[in-house]
Amino acid sequence: MKDVPKPEKKKIKAGEILFNLDRGAVAKGRPWDGRIENSVSRLPDQGTGFQRKSEPKYNYGSGITIDFIKSVSDLYNKTSGCAPLLVNQISKEKGGRYGPHRSHQNGQDIDIGYIGLADFGSVLSGKITPEIMECNWKFFNLLVSQKLPDDKSVVSKIFVNPKVKRYFCKRAQNKNELEAGKEVLRHLYPWEGHTRHFHVRLRCSPNYEGCWNDRELDEGTGC
Repeated sequence: MKDVPKPEKKKIKAGEILFNLDRGAVAKGRPWDGRIENSVSRLPDQGTGFQRKSEPKYNYGSGITIDFIKSVSDLYNKTSGCAPLLVNQISKEKGGRYGPHRSHQNGQDIDIGYIGLADFGSVLSGKITPEIMECNWKFFNLLVSQKLPDDKSVVSKIFVNPKVKRYFCKRAQNKNELEAGKEVLRHLYPWEGHTRHFHVRLRCSPNYEGCWNDRELDEGTGC
């Protein structure tokens, strides 16, 4: 009997980004009630286009999450002309509850400082410029554009302060870009706090058995 060849590992490609669906640690359960299995995936101290700012013990994630951060930051660095990403907390080594977070339990949540603000400055401070906000808008577009095999964005939600959501809604209205920016605006999810970072939640890899996604977003922009 001939050996059956192993199937090729599934990968996805969107634009110039390539990230793996089944390499490394596996997310289990929900973002607010979950864990990480096979905890081998941790974000390095720095890479092309990003710096890790929190303690290493809080920067474990699922394989798709770690791959995604490294790939997206690399492309953003090469194409945007904006400041590098400051990545804060993801999850503990084996996931589960920690600190003040209700979520961040299964390695699918990432806190990232608003781009262009040093040391997690407040996006509501007087230091904000239109240029800084455009850098964040570029990054949100890049995040949402990355697709899973079902053609849905790999990003489930991007939690931002409600004032940030209103800013980008007004920006789109003024530029007559509500339709063009609909998917990005839809994924910007207003949530109190989130003045010093935005919170990216990824959808599960289809290869993660026992990983549950957050509920699907409503249609429309949410503006």
